[in-house]
Amino acid sequence: MKGALFIKAMQTDPSFPRKRESSGFLHGLIALGLLASSTASQAQSNAATQDHTAIKTFTDTYCFECHNLLDTGANLNLERDVSLPQDADVWEKVLGKLSMRTMPPLGSEKPSEQDYASTAALLAAQLDQAAEQSPTAGKPLLHRLNRTEYASVIHDLLDINIRADELLPPDDSAFGFDNNANVLGFSPVLLERYLSAADLISSLAVGDPSAQALA
Repeated sequence: MKGALFIKAMQTDPSFPRKRESSGFLHGLIALGLLASSTASQAQSNAATQDHTAIKTFTDTYCFECHNLLDTGANLNLERDVSLPQDADVWEKVLGKLSMRTMPPLGSEKPSEQDYASTAALLAAQLDQAAEQSPTAGKPLLHRLNRTEYASVIHDLLDINIRADELLPPDDSAFGFDNNANVLGFSPVLLERYLSAADLISSLAVGDPSAQALA
């Protein structure tokens, strides 16, 4: 009896059809969203394919004569499967040559300025995209401590405060940083200063009174 009343209510109550209509409308919105997402992804894929084809056409026309499997000019073979981001360093070199208009070399067929500009722009965009997808800061190099780091280590290990700027010469810097591994090298003079500093610090560590005046 209750079931019959419920069915009758469904047939007469206008709220039931509205709920079904709302549900159908929601499903339609979801379907449209999925379709739009799929369409956008397909468009991006098509654009990437077109960009890759444009770059390959350019290299086939202007680069393969000197940079192929048999004639690897500048140790660069563009005939092999060169891809991003695995071979980003290769394409960075290509982009640099195109940007400066130094390749193809004199005597070879040259692309138009429009081809130069469009190919360089496409290549730069693909390199940027590859860098965003696979970010890497590189591998840290083994390097010596700079003066500030050296003084901090001595303080942490021996509880001794030293004037590193008086014991050691200034550190070289690069790009505004004095802890850059590429410039923190060793020279005979620098090694002598570090040995002298170590001699003084070891005397301070064992309580040699004659070393106090040197700190």
